[in-house]
Amino acid sequence: MRERVVDMERMFINIRIEPEKGMVSGSVTHYFKTIRESVDSITLDGPAINYKSISLDGNDCKYKTTTDGVVIYMPSALKFNSNHALEINYSVKPKKGIYFIGYNDSTNRRQKQIWTQGEEFDNRYWVPGFDDPSDKLITEMQVTVDKDFKVLSNGKMLSEKRNGNGTTTWHYKISHPHCFYLTMLGIGDYDIRKTKNNRGVPIFEYYYPKKPEQLEPTYRYTERIMNILENEIDYPFPWESYSEIPIGDFLYGAMENTTATTFGDFYMCDKREFLTRNYIGVNAHEMTHQWFGDLVSAQSPRDQWLQESFATFYPNYVMKDIYGKDAFDWSRYGEAQSAIAASKTDLNPIVGSHGGSNRIYAKGAFVLGMLSNVAGHDGFQRSIKNYLTDFAYANANTNDLYMSFYKTLGVNLDWFFDEWLYRGGEPDYHVHYNNMISNSKPVTEISIEQVQALTPYTDYFKMPITVEVHYKDGSMDAKTETIEGNHFLMDIPNSSGKAVDFVLFDPNYTVLKTVEFDKSAEEWQSQALRAPNMLDRYEALVAMRTQPMKDKRDVLIKVFHKETFHAMKEEILTQLSPDTTIQSWVMFLDAFRDKDASVRLGAVQNVIKIPNDGRNAFESLLGDSSYSVVETALQKLCTDFPENKSRYLHKTDKLYGQDNTTRMIWLQLSYMAPADTAGHPADSVKHSNDQVIKELVDYATPSFEFRTRANAFKTLQALNYLDEKGAKSILDASISWNGRLASPAKEALTYFCKQLDKKALISKCIANGKWTDAERTRLNGFVK
Repeated sequence: MRERVVDMERMFINIRIEPEKGMVSGSVTHYFKTIRESVDSITLDGPAINYKSISLDGNDCKYKTTTDGVVIYMPSALKFNSNHALEINYSVKPKKGIYFIGYNDSTNRRQKQIWTQGEEFDNRYWVPGFDDPSDKLITEMQVTVDKDFKVLSNGKMLSEKRNGNGTTTWHYKISHPHCFYLTMLGIGDYDIRKTKNNRGVPIFEYYYPKKPEQLEPTYRYTERIMNILENEIDYPFPWESYSEIPIGDFLYGAMENTTATTFGDFYMCDKREFLTRNYIGVNAHEMTHQWFGDLVSAQSPRDQWLQESFATFYPNYVMKDIYGKDAFDWSRYGEAQSAIAASKTDLNPIVGSHGGSNRIYAKGAFVLGMLSNVAGHDGFQRSIKNYLTDFAYANANTNDLYMSFYKTLGVNLDWFFDEWLYRGGEPDYHVHYNNMISNSKPVTEISIEQVQALTPYTDYFKMPITVEVHYKDGSMDAKTETIEGNHFLMDIPNSSGKAVDFVLFDPNYTVLKTVEFDKSAEEWQSQALRAPNMLDRYEALVAMRTQPMKDKRDVLIKVFHKETFHAMKEEILTQLSPDTTIQSWVMFLDAFRDKDASVRLGAVQNVIKIPNDGRNAFESLLGDSSYSVVETALQKLCTDFPENKSRYLHKTDKLYGQDNTTRMIWLQLSYMAPADTAGHPADSVKHSNDQVIKELVDYATPSFEFRTRANAFKTLQALNYLDEKGAKSILDASISWNGRLASPAKEALTYFCKQLDKKALISKCIANGKWTDAERTRLNGFVK
């Protein structure tokens, strides 16, 4: 934790933004209380800022700028526990922290926006302050911008004042202290839908006026999500309101700024895009952060999991409420697989500065689920509620969470926190069973070994685990014991001597682990057909991957028709994709008509070659409601039936899809395709290579958002085409602050520079372009 000499209590920012100049100017006033016996100077973060004047309680201060900010010298030493106001007048052209979107589009087609991103330490680049999450403060924002823009900031809007010079001044203030990095601005041309949840919390949903069709699908379930979270966390939404605003070219997926989440506008979707990529999961994650991260904030980076793990854990309950138990379990299973993958690299623990995203998000979320199982759902809920209550609008660490459980439940969970949070790794179990006689009675003996390597980070694990023995008559016996140590035996009585159908070790995957469980092919097939939980049936399907097709085909088809969850059906489609029998093809035809777009997409993707008698069924998918299904079907049809390419292109000519992905595929397929669509009506699509290239190169320009541009770069590579306009666009993107745009641009430069003529064109564009010296140096470095 960073040392400090004062406690920042309130911050009032009053600025004007001139986006054409990339300029922020105005003042910030910090209201603070001294916490040292004597304070003669204060150091604030704010690199590369032009400080015009600084005063304390109205008296001028001397100051010294540094590479990281400014050291301010008090007119006289400040006494302990005294209150003061420090006003800083400044201007800055920020290198990061605040971003100006659309102002480099010479065609003026790109909508213009201004937005901020403070995490981890970037707000300091546009407003000087004590930029550390350990010191919370109330923020107030007054910002003047173009009158045509709407402005969103933290808290409640106090006023919107029209000025006489074509600008508007917006005034916001938040009601409770929060972290400096969570201070935000979102500015642009928006409409707003106002709604509320069951408890009356105001919700403001921002959307683009020119795309009203995106409003409902994007924000579908928002009120319901807040209701679910309030109920499951058992703590009311902790702020005065909640807003969500889409922004262009966002650096990440979304950001949980207090009361005002920003998210990449690539999550905005219409009803068709909603089917395969929507905002629901991200919506739930960022909203959960309003409790975990904004209400209670991690004391230091080593406790970051207290924010991200909870924000990953609680959305599972949202998925369960909206999509059902299988979706809930599938999400947990995905978290487990991410955690296990991380352990193949290192055995770092969750708590610490080097856990990595797979641990502080996914593994931490799964561990919270195990903690809920160990403490009991009600006990877990009460403990979390007390944790939030005790540390509301303050900071906490992992031990604070531990103590909340101890104080609430009176139980010692140090063993759990030690093995799952402060240590790394997961148990690796080897399991087998025998039917035997014990004390003259039949029992099923379960032998359990822990075989993971013992290291300073990983020991033997101790966890309560359930074993179920399922019998061929449909009945079942179960037993739960605390498994620990190298070798453990568990006996499950089988008093009637029933024939065992299959045995489940930790049914429904409640403990993070890897397992080797020797079972016969018949047992795995029985488990796939009859296990009560989807995850156990899925485990059996995975185990059946190595079984010969002739031995498993009928069982897989039978399971397919019983199942409703997409992951189960997709796994079966993958396994049966090489099978050319009529039985499997009939199943694929059923999958093409499945109500779940994910299943339809899985079916299309897994068709290796379209049979002649299946062409009509495949062609019908060109009218599917999912853009992803249409894209895949179009590509496969054009490959397998090239003589019909013009007809397929004609049918899909008006589809653009999310981030113009469908259109990009269409353009690539159209290149070198016949220029006529003979036999079709007069309004049939007519295209030429020149038209295709003109449209494709246009998509690469700054007139479009980064996903469209990145797709255009890749498509140009696929066509091996580059002209001067395209080269300039790729060069422009390669020096972008947005890594998700710069990275594919650099890949394109690397590809084209391997060809002498294209490398010469790129070098010419660098030499003749309007670049700064620093930009030209960077660009020349890319093409060497």
